[in-house]
Amino acid sequence: MHMGKGYTIQKAAELTGLTPHVIRAWEKRYGVVEPVRTEGNQREYSDRDILRLKRLSEAVSAGIRIGSAAKLNNEELSAQLDSYSKAKTGHGVPEPNNSLSRIRIALNKLDYRSILAILDETTSGIGIIQCIDDVIVPLMTEIGSGWREGQWRIYHEHLASTAIRAFLNKNLSTIVYEEDDPVVVVATPEGQGHDLGSLTVAIISSMCGLQVRYTGSDLPREEIIGIVSDQNAHILLLSVVFPQSMTRMKREITALQRELPKSCRLILGGPSARFMELEGIDVAPGKMGDLRPWLGRIRDEIGERKKPRSS
Repeated sequence: MHMGKGYTIQKAAELTGLTPHVIRAWEKRYGVVEPVRTEGNQREYSDRDILRLKRLSEAVSAGIRIGSAAKLNNEELSAQLDSYSKAKTGHGVPEPNNSLSRIRIALNKLDYRSILAILDETTSGIGIIQCIDDVIVPLMTEIGSGWREGQWRIYHEHLASTAIRAFLNKNLSTIVYEEDDPVVVVATPEGQGHDLGSLTVAIISSMCGLQVRYTGSDLPREEIIGIVSDQNAHILLLSVVFPQSMTRMKREITALQRELPKSCRLILGGPSARFMELEGIDVAPGKMGDLRPWLGRIRDEIGERKKPRSS
């Protein structure tokens, strides 16, 4: 409700499309707004604060990292968002199809540095989420099918995978966490050697305000249980791509579920996850654009349970 000169945090959340948890985190981590405090020590947001939070919410939704967005004023944010909008509609650069074409040329030349440079440039223009959706995923799909049809060689696939892995790892390493953010372990179970999907999920999870503990690929069950327990993880997100035996993988995941701490939520992701149909285990959305808000809601649920607050 409106409180005289300002708005409560609940009303600010309603007006901006954010959650109280995210607003508090952004205030603490980035100082995006400085609400006044009432005599009862309740936050009170001004119209100027609401506008600022709206702009930041729009920027993050477009794929701009909050750490970068927080450094820009509202006019600069509007200009950046306009640039993103033009890129999405094909009226600006970089454009995903153009980026794909350039990467194909670099691949044919085995030009590793150019691939990384194109991915960096594309992300600067359209954001990491859209770069993943519109460039990285189509590229890996194209190379996978092209290799089977003889259009690409194995070394092309290896080069593309190596470049994309380096690019994703670099982006993951730049994200800053808060100590009270929920912890998610992102792993691939034993026998799963493909890690690009799990790396992508790790980045999206981190952008949702989750502390990511990324373990890489092909991890035995006892090691996964160990890191979940050691890190007091709230979520375990397993990436299942193409298991050699679906029956064996189901048994492995069922056994893992039994051994997990009760406080840890198990989520399956990846192309084969929807075929598991295991009771009590969530399956993440298949599209990256749907995954982010879905994980955000889970984070908020955990945040509310961890630290209930009245302000």
